[in-house]
This record gives sequence, structure tokens and C-alpha cells, in this order.
Amino acid sequence: MSVGSDFDMLAEADGLAVYLRRVAALADVPVIVARQRDLVADIDEAVAKAAGAAILIALDGWRNVNASSNRTRLELTHSVSVWTAPILWEGAMEESEVLGVLVSAVGMATSVTGDGCERWVTAGGRYIEHPRHRVYEFPAAVMVDLPWPEMVVEDGEE
Repeated sequence: MSVGSDFDMLAEADGLAVYLRRVAALADVPVIVARQRDLVADIDEAVAKAAGAAILIALDGWRNVNASSNRTRLELTHSVSVWTAPILWEGAMEESEVLGVLVSAVGMATSVTGDGCERWVTAGGRYIEHPRHRVYEFPAAVMVDLPWPEMVVEDGEE
């Protein structure tokens, strides 16, 4: 999880990952947040485990929802996806079940920044063609307020 910075644009993705790891039906499904790392290796390794699935959360974009305000209020949009093996083995969770629990859980999650009252919103979804995995992806968004950055004051300035 992110630490230390009020400006970390992936803090909400980290918070959602922590939340999803606490969902009982997803307990055996690894949750990966897209950061600067080898995501292909992480996904391959996670899907190879007993659950046969992995969840990936990636920051997809953002928009300022109140440009005339005296604060920076953003809607952060994330890509949330389920990656599964093309052929399930004995005991692996069905991808449609993982997907259903995931969509429901994300819709119940709240933000980890600010007052924590902002709820995640999901919309739509689609199947993505992939050579080694079955992948289902949907957008999920949450509102955040970024603080004002601290300014450097030069000598003689107020």
C-alpha cells in the first residue's frame, strides 16, 4: 500500500486492493496493483496458484470534476480486471463467479482518502482477447480531493 504522500495517485487503488483481499469469496485470489514492475510475470504467477485467477487494478485516468473550485477534486478511473487460466483445473473458482463477486465488492467499497464517504462506482465491462489468459475488465471510479501543494517562499516574498 502507498505510504507517506497525500499526492499518491495510486493510494485509492492500494486501498481497494486491501479491501478486496478481505472479501471472503476472493480470499484465495491474488490482487495486484499496477505499479512499476513486471505485471506479466506477476499475473502469470498469480494465475498459476490454486485459485486459478488474479485481479489487476490499474489507474486508467482522471478528470477534474470541479474546475472552478478552490480545491482539486478528481474522479480517478481505474481498470479492474480478472485474469484466469484458459482451462480451469479441479478446485479453481469459476471466472464468472470471481467476476460477479468482484463487481459486487467494488461497488460496496469506499475511498481510503479524505473522509472515506466516497463510494466506488462501476460501469459496464468487457472481455479482452489475450493469448494466455481469459480476461474480463471493467472501469471503476472514485472521487478524491488532492490537497494544495506546499509552496516555496523566496526571500522577500510573503
